[in-house]
Amino acid sequence: MALCLPTLVLAVLTSPNGSSLDECIDRSDRIAAMLVTKVVSVRQTLPFLSESEWPRAVIEVAELYVETSFVGPPEEHFVHVVQQDGRAPLHLEPRQRYMLFLERDRTWTHSSEGTRTALAGATHGAPLYQVVSCESVKLRLLHDDGKLADPQASAWSLADLEARVDARLPFLVAHEISTGPAPWMLRIAKDRTVTGAMLAPAATDPARSDHLSEERHRALFGALESQRFDELPDEIGISPGPDFPAVEIELRRRDGPKRIRIYPQDPASIEDAQRREEMRRALAVRDALPPTVGR
Repeated sequence: MALCLPTLVLAVLTSPNGSSLDECIDRSDRIAAMLVTKVVSVRQTLPFLSESEWPRAVIEVAELYVETSFVGPPEEHFVHVVQQDGRAPLHLEPRQRYMLFLERDRTWTHSSEGTRTALAGATHGAPLYQVVSCESVKLRLLHDDGKLADPQASAWSLADLEARVDARLPFLVAHEISTGPAPWMLRIAKDRTVTGAMLAPAATDPARSDHLSEERHRALFGALESQRFDELPDEIGISPGPDFPAVEIELRRRDGPKRIRIYPQDPASIEDAQRREEMRRALAVRDALPPTVGR
């Protein structure tokens, strides 16, 4: 059942110590109005707990049907949200609609093997999410007409939200993962604003030193297209050890993020032809990143 949202409203997501709506959009892998179809309990495998402590071992997982999507893969119709979060416990109720800002789970999918197996059984392979941990992002309960149940909410029209999302996406984040003293990070916004590392003068816009030049911006996004960034595997190369630096490049878009991690290696040293070609393409994307001071 599709939900018509001509009068969708959102509470203004700002607070003195919280994150702005723009920041929450930046962090969200999925933004959508969703209907909760069911909530299931998943028991962790924690043999060291006594019977009286068993409630601690239960994770509630809500299954949600995506009715109106703003950010996320268009073919993704069902998602699952883990409700056990000490920072902001959720109480998603079956047959209720919510407006949610979600990020892919990075906690429970890295827990014990027994817990991962139990969660996989509950989600049937669908993505597992958590609510974005912004203080100012609360659960947004929607009535059937698409309006927020909270009458105190400040109004945002559907067009307002679409405009804010379009203004933020796509953007690219690249950073070095290293135990060294000064790993670098770059964030390149849609308007070519660069934050993180300082750009080398040759890469900047002549009018604004904190903006990537149009030529460099075209070259970077041209490399993403020509090297078929979407088709690259999540990891390219093999880390020789914990102190070996890797480069992670993430493109965040309306249809969801794409992230790769590169362990740089001379392609000529790779015997497998497919992996050799993937390394070559990944390094071409890395080399298209703008030069920065100290990198």
